Amino acid sequence: LGLGGLVSESILILTTTGRKSGLKRETPIGYGFDEASNRYYLMAGWHGRTDWYRNALANPDVMIQIGKRKINCRAEKASDEDVAAQMLYALQKEPAALDMWKHIADVDLEPTYESLLKAAPGFPSLWLLPVDA
Repeated sequence: LGLGGLVSESILILTTTGRKSGLKRETPIGYGFDEASNRYYLMAGWHGRTDWYRNALANPDVMIQIGKRKINCRAEKASDEDVAAQMLYALQKEPAALDMWKHIADVDLEPTYESLLKAAPGFPSLWLLPVDA
């Protein structure tokens, strides 16, 4: 997309294959990275009604671009437990995210694992595991 220099370190470009069209689709999206497992985390929100999420579930071989680096990955659905843990971790860095999630989920959330676990189905997420080219 030519946005490498403009995209922050917390945004990657996800390339999926359209589940209906079969065409390549590029989406800028915020991500997390789990260094211990060498995998990337993407949260869909809106109960998974985002095209990039549905495309990745239908065609899990995806590519990401971070800066100028391109990485082939395999998408896997994150468990609700993983989603709650990632949300709790994100709140440590950005407490205001809780208000955004409350608005999106239209539920009252508390900054606890138990509360976030109940909300997790409304924020389906993916792990992206790098694969050899």
